Amino acid sequence: MDANRVVRRSLCATAVAASLLVAGCGGSSDPTSDPTGSSASPTATGSSPTESTSESTSSGSDVTPATGPLLDMSALSVRAPEKWKLQKQLVDFAIDAKAPGSATGVQLTDLRALGDASLQELAKSAIKDYSDVRSVKVLDPVTIDGVECYHVTGGISRLDQFDDFGAIHDGRQVNLHFIFATSDFTPAERQQVIDSVLATWTWK
Repeated sequence: MDANRVVRRSLCATAVAASLLVAGCGGSSDPTSDPTGSSASPTATGSSPTESTSESTSSGSDVTPATGPLLDMSALSVRAPEKWKLQKQLVDFAIDAKAPGSATGVQLTDLRALGDASLQELAKSAIKDYSDVRSVKVLDPVTIDGVECYHVTGGISRLDQFDDFGAIHDGRQVNLHFIFATSDFTPAERQQVIDSVLATWTWK
């Protein structure tokens, strides 16, 4: 996977999301996703990422917020983990950072919403671009910095794991996309990265 894979995936997914909104949010059911929102956890410990994220972003917990480079957009900002590097910004609505020596990365996209959509519809839209996906779960919504967001997780081929979070808020559609090289990060390490970044999620 080359260094720009995260950017290319998110740009395409953003276009799909925009198409969904223009069409009136009437997307058909995706047979690979759970339309009811499974509560199954992608973590090694079995703890719910929905619960841990809500606590770490609203009431404080033992989650240590990320202290790396700032991904700063119009509606939202987050920090990547320490030592991760910001990548060249190819478009004005997406910014990403990568882990050193790995294809692992995180990307924030932020653009004007073209309409309204439910979290379920946004979640389905977020995964439509994954042509090589091997497993997808639409997990329970998670409240981050006071706003309910969708959470989608899955595997891409046998090498990568992704987690997407997003919402429409104050007329802006945002998506935070993690992609992990599973050879470089264990499930527990992946969850630690996600929790640390979500703990810095700040709406503007």
